[in-house]
Amino acid sequence: MQSLEFQLWNERCVALLGQQISESVTAYLQNEKATTPESVKEAELLLFQRVTSELSRLLEDTTVAIALPATQSSKTEFVVSCVAGCGRSSFLWKLPKGKPITLKQGQPISRANIAKLQQVESSGQNRYRVCEIRGEQCEAWLLMGHATDDSSNSDDSLQLPCDAQTLERIAQQCVAALHQIRLMANQRQNHQALLAKNQELEQTNQLKSEFLANTSHEIRTPLSSILGFTHLLQQQGFDPLNLRHQEYLRIILSSGRHLLALINDILDLSKIEANQMTLQWETVDIEELCNVCLTLVREKASDKGLSVQLDLQPNLKTVAADGLRLKQMLFNLLSNAIKFTLRGTVGLQVRSTEGQIHFTVWDSGTGISPKQQALLFKPYSQITNVAVERSEGTGLGLVLTQKLAELHGGCVEVRSELNEGSRFTVVLPFELTKDCEGNEAENTTPQLTQAIAPPQSVRQGIVAKQVACETVQAQDRASAISLDDLNPTPAALFASEMTGIPDVACNRVLVVEDNFPNAKLMLTYLSRLGYEVTWAKDAPEMWVALERSLPAVILMDVNLPNADGLILTRQLKQHARYQTIPVIVQTAMAMKGDRAVCLESGADDYMSKPIDLDALANLMMKYTTLGLKTSPSPLYAEETLI
Repeated sequence: MQSLEFQLWNERCVALLGQQISESVTAYLQNEKATTPESVKEAELLLFQRVTSELSRLLEDTTVAIALPATQSSKTEFVVSCVAGCGRSSFLWKLPKGKPITLKQGQPISRANIAKLQQVESSGQNRYRVCEIRGEQCEAWLLMGHATDDSSNSDDSLQLPCDAQTLERIAQQCVAALHQIRLMANQRQNHQALLAKNQELEQTNQLKSEFLANTSHEIRTPLSSILGFTHLLQQQGFDPLNLRHQEYLRIILSSGRHLLALINDILDLSKIEANQMTLQWETVDIEELCNVCLTLVREKASDKGLSVQLDLQPNLKTVAADGLRLKQMLFNLLSNAIKFTLRGTVGLQVRSTEGQIHFTVWDSGTGISPKQQALLFKPYSQITNVAVERSEGTGLGLVLTQKLAELHGGCVEVRSELNEGSRFTVVLPFELTKDCEGNEAENTTPQLTQAIAPPQSVRQGIVAKQVACETVQAQDRASAISLDDLNPTPAALFASEMTGIPDVACNRVLVVEDNFPNAKLMLTYLSRLGYEVTWAKDAPEMWVALERSLPAVILMDVNLPNADGLILTRQLKQHARYQTIPVIVQTAMAMKGDRAVCLESGADDYMSKPIDLDALANLMMKYTTLGLKTSPSPLYAEETLI
């Protein structure tokens, strides 16, 4: 009967403690705001307090304590965090040997002392109970015993009915409850993170929708000019001497450059966000750079009646930077200053201080409120301003400027007040200038020599082609493929633009391009430079053209119908007859690594679309022996605006 009573008591003890543990979990579940690590610790502490209080009550005020690790990473030191029973006496147990273990709230206790209590328990003395509560993310100790130093009490009066198996079941319940609390906390944290992410995505989606709407407007506006003026020229017939027609061409060219700048901004931002933007470090002439930037915006400023000023510190000569990207940053800031200024002045000031160089673009415009300043460097965001009738631009200029400055190791600072104008400052490290100048002195000459002189394999190819031209010159002229052979329809358009080849020069160029307008442009421009141009619109026509005559250079498009230009380039480089012919790849692939991919295929050089005609002319001079026979028209000779 005593054994049965003992078993029933232990079962009742487990059930009552399980109820207390479940209530602790339920209380945490109902507290929906409890998601922080601190709230989890509070829930765990509440659970242990319930366990110690209930167990002490069931054991008729026996002292029950929970010891938790002193620190999150501690494995040897613990702190008593919960004590119940016997008025929470500070004097807990006497051990047979050694100093007594004093125990109270917040009292440290070592693992060594816990081990001593375990030894006493294992010796058969039932006045103490020690049980470990261990889970994946928790470790605690449940300590039970009579807090008394009265030696007159018999051992029978100090016996604890709670056995080790019961304590182990209670510990398992605690571990399961702690796991549930942490699991709920993680789920709530994930839920809140998802809510925040959804809000961010919704905001980004809204900004991108506005960005697409603005981009559509920005694209359609210059495109309307391009299509409209092209239609007028087609109807009226182009007359090079007609000043009005020349104005049409200037508008078409300017609008096309605007479209290219828009696309470049989008690509630049994509490269930076993908960590694919690399800087081309060089020594930049500060005065020359500033004058170029002001020249680019001076006409627009003049149209609005604004004056443009440059304030350059006299002793500043050069700075180490990516010249193209630095010009892009200053141009963006100057363009914004002019756009948001109704009257007055726009200026560029350059100063150095404490190892830094400051490029400050200032204006006397309407200024920016503090609320709007918070939106300045957010992608796709645009601020409203009375100086602008509509929402011009795409909202990428300042974002790109900031990110490019950060890539240089600098930043962008803003100072602005309403009706007081604005000051945007690009701050860059200045101490790198000397190192860059030193490297420049050592490396500039070899780099320039290498850039001007063709590689050895190219020089050999040029010699080989010259020999081939002299050997098969007569039959080449007789059997040279014409545009009529390849494509009768475009051939009729190009026939009037073909020029004869000099008997002593190997100036043939094979253009492999499937797009008719692009092919027309290449044929027209290269023919005016004195080259004999053959057009092949796909791979079969390319091989036919090569069988009929050997060109000095092949301009290869990458995306061809039913063929890959890079694969064709590899095939050419593996063919004994054609492997010495320089191949220049022309493609719309303009992301980081695209150039390397093209060169790895065997191409000798690379040009990204839209083709820079001046750069094309330089490449043709690099890989052929033909000089400029005729000057290009003013349309093509005009300097490209970056």
